[in-house]
Amino acid sequence: MVDGFNIDSYAEGPMLMWVLALVGVVMILTGIRKEEYTCFKSDAGVTVLNIARNRKGEREFEEFVSKLENQLKKQDKKGEIG
Repeated sequence: MVDGFNIDSYAEGPMLMWVLALVGVVMILTGIRKEEYTCFKSDAGVTVLNIARNRKGEREFEEFVSKLENQLKKQDKKGEIG
């Protein structure tokens, strides 16, 4: 591979590998983000629904989860959820 690029393997080759490694590390670090999930479980304790929260729209997410919880409680009281 080094011969194909006409690179002296003792001079520019290791430098090229370090640059590529650094680029990879930067890409990994920029892609890391904190993820939070809300999990809804059945009466048996099995997770039936996971909802991921985005950094943006935190208030809307909390409102959505609250409304969903209220709806599920209403349905459970009616006996429609098993």
